[in-house]
Order: sequence, then C-alpha cells, then structure tokens
Amino acid sequence: MPEKASEVNISWLVRQLAGGSLVPHFHIDRGREKGHTPRRNADVEQAIKHFSSFMAWAGSVSQHLKDLRRRDLVGRRLHELRQRRPRSGAAVAS
Repeated sequence: MPEKASEVNISWLVRQLAGGSLVPHFHIDRGREKGHTPRRNADVEQAIKHFSSFMAWAGSVSQHLKDLRRRDLVGRRLHELRQRRPRSGAAVAS
C-alpha cells in the first residue's frame, strides 16, 4: 500500500499556546455581544470545528495504519503458506 498524504490544520490550536507555553489557554470571551451561553459562543464553535477536523484526520490516519497492518499480516500468512506447500514434482510421503 503506498503512502497516503493526510493533513490537518492546527493553526487554531497553536493560537491557544500563549507565551511559549505548551499548554493551551482556551477561554470564552464573555464580553462579546453574541456570547449567549458557553455552548452557543463563537470561541466554542471554533474549538469544536478544530477538534472535529482533527478527529476526522486522526480517524483517517488510524484507518490507514490498520490497513497497513492487515496487509502485512496477510502477506506474512501467504508467505508462510507458500513455504509449507510442497514444490511441484516433489514426492509426497504417504
């Protein structure tokens, strides 16, 4: 199976890293006019959009790795079976 190109945009997550910290600092700007509830807020919507995209990407990578593993296992099994099979013309003991 050939390599598979897969990308995800992490710019939103990087913007959450303040002051060189490796820990994201997410907060809801409650001063916004449209900041109704914590769930119905532009900041939360952006976070959900980012992590939904990231989750889809991670699922794609996971599936690709599973496919590679399955092909590897099938290939190994076929190789083992070919090694056990008597060669044509070889006498088989009865």
